[in-house]
Amino acid sequence: LMTPSLKPHDEEQRLKLLRQTELLDTPPEAHYDNMTHILAQAFEAPICLVTLVDAERVWFKSKFGMEACEIPRDTSCCAHVVNARQPIVCHDTTTDSRFNDSPCTLEAGFRFYMGHPIIPPGTRHVIGTVCVIDTKPRKSVPQEMQDLFHQMVSVVNGMVSMTINLAQK
Repeated sequence: LMTPSLKPHDEEQRLKLLRQTELLDTPPEAHYDNMTHILAQAFEAPICLVTLVDAERVWFKSKFGMEACEIPRDTSCCAHVVNARQPIVCHDTTTDSRFNDSPCTLEAGFRFYMGHPIIPPGTRHVIGTVCVIDTKPRKSVPQEMQDLFHQMVSVVNGMVSMTINLAQK
């Protein structure tokens, strides 16, 4: 099985920051759901998620096209984004050693994965991801779509940051 279980060096601080957001296991919120909906439509993708990567699980703060509420961290594509601390675009999961033996690929049928880290402004820790997923491989992602994706991630970063500030007051 894939092993992103290698935890990033800042795992302890990362989890502390995640707790400070007080977002884990909260009810759906329209502004996050609007974001996943817009991205899924813009990318003509069946699935879009805003995830929070906890110690052992990846929990979905917002989900479009996905039934589950969370998946185990060690089988998730998003764990790789947390470890890499940078965006990952995988055009075909079956030909990428990071993803080809993952249940996401083998059981859920994910073939395209594009994930961007959520790093709240003023912090250096990746607490989750925004990701777009397709069940068909993709040859490329046009630059304007990448730009749109990055802009949407900035908005999510801002929303998460406001949550942290409110939680600390």
